[in-house]
Amino acid sequence: MLTFDELWEHLNNPKAVCRETFASIMAWMKPKTVQDGKISQICVDGGALPSISEVRRKMKEGSLSWNGEKVTDPEKLATFIWPGWGIIRIGKKQHFMVVKQILE
Repeated sequence: MLTFDELWEHLNNPKAVCRETFASIMAWMKPKTVQDGKISQICVDGGALPSISEVRRKMKEGSLSWNGEKVTDPEKLATFIWPGWGIIRIGKKQHFMVVKQILE
């Protein structure tokens, strides 16, 4: 099983992600599919937090990160890392993975 730091290293170096690593990441993180948009809405759609108001509280506390960067603006749009992954981190111990929905 990968640690969060190992996972983050793999996500930031997509060429290093092999089939076994990808399977391990998916088993550990159990990603939710979300639509592109504001980070605040993605946190709710991805199941990380129950409401936009709770997202705003976490942002105000400085405990919400998106792909390793602290988020303080509820209107900020999400940028996904390859291949459409996003990591939501709340505090030090809660991590959620989301995958961008591809619209056809």
